[in-house]
Amino acid sequence: MQMQIEDVVRLDSERESVLVQPGQSVAVEQPPAAIAVPQPFASNHAGLSMQMDFATTIDTVARHRVSRFGRKRKRNSRLNNFELHYVAHKLVKVLQCEFISPTQSRLHSRDVPVPATYKQAIRSKFAAYWLAAIAEELESLRKHGVWQVVDRSAAGKSAVITNKWVFGIKKDENGFVKRFKARLVIHGFKQKFGDNYNETFAPVIRFDTIRVAIYFAVQRRWSIFQYDVKTAFLHGKLTEEVFMEMPQGNGSPGNREICKLIKSLYGLKQAPHVWNKTLHRHLVALGFTRLESDYGLYPLLEKGEIVMLLTVYVDDLLLMGESSRCESIARKLAATFELVELGPVKYLLGVEVSIDREKNTVFFSETNYVAEILIPYARLSWCCDARGNHDGNC
Repeated sequence: MQMQIEDVVRLDSERESVLVQPGQSVAVEQPPAAIAVPQPFASNHAGLSMQMDFATTIDTVARHRVSRFGRKRKRNSRLNNFELHYVAHKLVKVLQCEFISPTQSRLHSRDVPVPATYKQAIRSKFAAYWLAAIAEELESLRKHGVWQVVDRSAAGKSAVITNKWVFGIKKDENGFVKRFKARLVIHGFKQKFGDNYNETFAPVIRFDTIRVAIYFAVQRRWSIFQYDVKTAFLHGKLTEEVFMEMPQGNGSPGNREICKLIKSLYGLKQAPHVWNKTLHRHLVALGFTRLESDYGLYPLLEKGEIVMLLTVYVDDLLLMGESSRCESIARKLAATFELVELGPVKYLLGVEVSIDREKNTVFFSETNYVAEILIPYARLSWCCDARGNHDGNC
């Protein structure tokens, strides 16, 4: 393929500046035939006239960067204390769909609209999944003894608070659906201070603390396991009297039967406080101490030495230490709480965690988040949908 250039154009190719004279022919590498640019590029400015009709790839663009006659890009001063690595290969995999396995290609989170109400859920094409999630949640509430059914007259002058179903999707690090979730949430905004709630404060660990703790563990060659406490808020006992309407799917709201809450429930103003207080009490019983500088970090000490770290972000736990010690603590916690073992940490709070054991390094990235933002705006032929179909319209 030949490209004719009538005027002097400076090309920056692989860090080498090449000066092309008028009338000179330049050979341009032919890209793969599967890649096509919708419209040819044309430029007319101050006598410059150039017609180019060629396709390109991400790698070709990276090799043939156009600079403003040798202008050097300055490093952002905010990144002076950081070591930067370019990991475009992970994003390319997302866009080209080469990494998708047959089992993963069945359903992506962006293909599943999340219903806002109970009626929307039972009318959607994924109604069977949402109803199964509702049934699972109701069974969990019954198992934990969250409420007891009483007559409406038992509430007396106390307000009977309404509730709603909140739906969501549990995703993996690549955005694929792991499970459908349904949570019964009470309308806590209808509570009155001093009547059916008092204390509401609950500490949350800073992500900077989590990063330091992970790096601390990696330097000591510790294992790092991730756990999720299922229906965490249902474990705390209430000290206040709270009455709630029957939820949709479990009786008829507005009838004579209502729920008197025995344990905490999602949406209650005091729910985070009650859960954190309950978990803290169990961790202290296991020998952990809470760090004063960050209430979400619990070290375990033996003879004045730190032998294990545990981080708490609401119901997400990280256990860091020798494998046998982590498994022992996990078994003790599972005796009280329902733990979901997620294995070695890979994806935490929307951030991908990559650990290189040979180099003792940790890399935190959000490539999936970037891809989720990019894909709706991409209109290129190399873009594809969640099932790997190259339809040219993401």
